[in-house]
Amino acid sequence: MWLDELIAYFDPKRGLQRHAARMKMELIRSYDGAKTGRRTENWRAAGSSANAEIASAGGRLRERASDLVRNNPHGKKAKRTFHVNVVGAGITPRSKAKSPRLQKQITAAWKEHFESLQCDADGRFDFYGVENLVAKTMYERGEALVRFRDRRPGDGLALPMQL
Repeated sequence: MWLDELIAYFDPKRGLQRHAARMKMELIRSYDGAKTGRRTENWRAAGSSANAEIASAGGRLRERASDLVRNNPHGKKAKRTFHVNVVGAGITPRSKAKSPRLQKQITAAWKEHFESLQCDADGRFDFYGVENLVAKTMYERGEALVRFRDRRPGDGLALPMQL
């Protein structure tokens, strides 16, 4: 700041004290968004809630996010990174059953149902594919809906439910 430089020129000791005080203030105010200066002087932040902003501009935000994912290599990479970090290896079962025999049955039922196309009502994905689809959709569109569908035992599925 020009005033600090002027004071330091005429009184170096006082200028050093002012500089130390400014540095201490910057440590206290550690969020970059709260700092003032040349980089933030034109930053206009709305004081409304996230819900109010989404209600008025949600459609445009979704359209732009989809456009970035389709047409911008950085957008594609960000989506891929997001879903890989969110899903990772996916949900894997760990039975708390005491009996080793029951643990094997639970693991076998999981593999038969969730690691095949049985768990997807459309028959397109296994469970891990559904997880990836949900994460990708959440990134690009902001939300995803998964419906649990109960099935009759006579439908021939390993477990009577589908996603």
